[in-house]
Formats: sequence, C-alpha cells, structure tokens
Amino acid sequence: MGAKIYTKTGDRGLTSLIDGERVSKNHPRLWAYGEMDELGCYVSELICLIESELSLDLSSKKELLKTLKAVQDQLFKSSSLLASPDPTMLDATFHVTAQLLELFESQIDEWTDALPELKNFILPGGHILSCKAHVCRSVCRRVERRIEALADQSWDKDLIKFINRLSDWFFTAARYLNLVLNTPEVIWTSNPTP
Repeated sequence: MGAKIYTKTGDRGLTSLIDGERVSKNHPRLWAYGEMDELGCYVSELICLIESELSLDLSSKKELLKTLKAVQDQLFKSSSLLASPDPTMLDATFHVTAQLLELFESQIDEWTDALPELKNFILPGGHILSCKAHVCRSVCRRVERRIEALADQSWDKDLIKFINRLSDWFFTAARYLNLVLNTPEVIWTSNPTP
C-alpha cells in the first residue's frame, strides 16, 4: 500500500508552510492559496467544457486550451509561492514570466478588436462557456483581494500582475466565447422587464 492521504498532523487546526513553519489553517496565506486552488478547479472545469464543446471552432479551441493549461500550471506554481514565506526559496520556474503576461495582453487585444464595442455593462450569461469564464473571473478577483491582504508580507510582486491580468483575460474570453459561439451577450438594463 502506498502513502496514506491522511497524516493527522492537521487535526488540531494547524498546517505547515513550505519552510516548515506551523500556522493556523485560518492564516491569511492559507486563505490566499486555498482560494487560488479553488480558481484552479474552476479553470479545470472550463478546460473540460471547452474540450467537449463540439460547436467551437478548432482554432479558437486550441488557442483557449493552450492558454488555460498555462494558467492552470501557473496557478499551481503560484500557490507554492504563497505557501512560502520567502519566495526566493523556490527557483525561477515557479515565478510568473513576462511571456505569460504578454500572452494575456496579446489575446485580450486580438479578441477586443473582433468584439463589438462595449457600450453597456454586461451580465454573466449567454453560452455556458462564457458563464464559466465569468465564474473564473470573479474568483480570480477574490484571489487578488486575498493576495493584496498579504501586501505587508513577502510575496512575488509579479504574482499580483498575473492575477490582475488574468481576470481581465477571463472577462474578454467570456465575451469572445459568446462571439465565436454565436450567442448574444446579456446586456444589463436598469429596469428589466419581468
């Protein structure tokens, strides 16, 4: 039999950071990387849904999946950064790269050029893939708030850029998915008719 999944070391409400320091499971660092893990789960769900969506053209599917898998990888690595009181303990492969940020920005720009000009607030809606991208966006913003709460502590400063740009990417991806799936966006109106 392999290693057991349970260790019983956390039964008293404590867990270890990467350097071995024992902290409360309610520690702000755990909130941050726990919610980053939650975001990673939603990204995984979006990946599965995109992979199984037959009406999404192959080019769009490949582009979205390539980026989402890079996001999934970086979220996992970034959780390690948040679990480390000293980010320099981890080698450079864990840190956010300029290339990833540039990828987000180039896709945002490309998709924005193809999208109708945004003249109103939009609500999450339209195609289910767009809705799931909006869920990722909102959880991403929550992760950003959690990381900002750690600003007085040590963390990789490029991490906040990654999370901030990622939430913008999810917003634009949600709109783009509605576009390529021929689904109207849901425009917010102040007086909706019942």
